[in-house]
Order: sequence, then C-alpha cells, then structure tokens
Amino acid sequence: KAALQAYREAVRLDEGNAEAQFNLARLADRLGLRAEAVRHYRRFIQIAPPPLRAAAARARQRLVRLEEPGA
Repeated sequence: KAALQAYREAVRLDEGNAEAQFNLARLADRLGLRAEAVRHYRRFIQIAPPPLRAAAARARQRLVRLEEPGA
C-alpha cells in the first residue's frame, strides 16, 4: 500500500514522469485496480520516451487485455 501511495504522489507531482506512470499502472494492475491501471498504462504509452519503447509495447499488450469485455 505504501508503494501505491508513493507512485500516486510521484504522478501527482509530475504527470510526465513516464517511469512512475508505468510502475503505477503495473502495481494497480497487480492489485486488481483495473480502471486505475488502464488510465496509467494509457498515459505511459502517450509519453514514453524512445528508450522505453519495449515497455510501451508491453503496456499496449496489457492494455488491450484489460479493455477486453469480461476481462
């Protein structure tokens, strides 16, 4: 729970922090916070710099699964 709050605070302070967006999305996903995970995966994909393209590709794949009906 502390990690979740820390990532939320990091994103609140700097919405353009791609790594914090990605880590928050992954943690929310693991905790079953689907809507929050989707929101942060989407934001990460929008802002991911070139060195994080592989992570952005994984985020896109996960986002597709989370947005499937009945997922």
